[in-house]
Amino acid sequence: CIVGNRTIFSNGASLAGHVEVGDYAILSACVLVHQFCRVGRHSFTAPATVLLKDLTPFTMARGNPVKTYSLNREGLKRRGFSSELVEALNCCYRRLVRRSDGDGDDGHLDELAKRYPEVAEFIRFIETSERGILR
Repeated sequence: CIVGNRTIFSNGASLAGHVEVGDYAILSACVLVHQFCRVGRHSFTAPATVLLKDLTPFTMARGNPVKTYSLNREGLKRRGFSSELVEALNCCYRRLVRRSDGDGDDGHLDELAKRYPEVAEFIRFIETSERGILR
């Protein structure tokens, strides 16, 4: 496994083999991560979550079966992300993860990716997923 910097693993959080955990990721109590999954940086998982697919950066997941339920707004705010960047990431999350068509076209995401490296990272994470992403 590859574990990034400043991660938090609560009691009972477990990784199977070949898992990648990004910087500042938080795995709450009794979280299980299946082999070959990736946990994006600045993500958060609620207690007893079972990750069978990749968890995109900057997002929150919970449950079994697991679902993403929002951007990790509070965590990003605490780490000094600007409100403009959080809104850009939220637009990307809604469009690519939640698949909401009302958030603009892909050209808009291309513009955001040029402006914010974090949005480009989010898009690249999804494009390079081999296990699929949590929705």
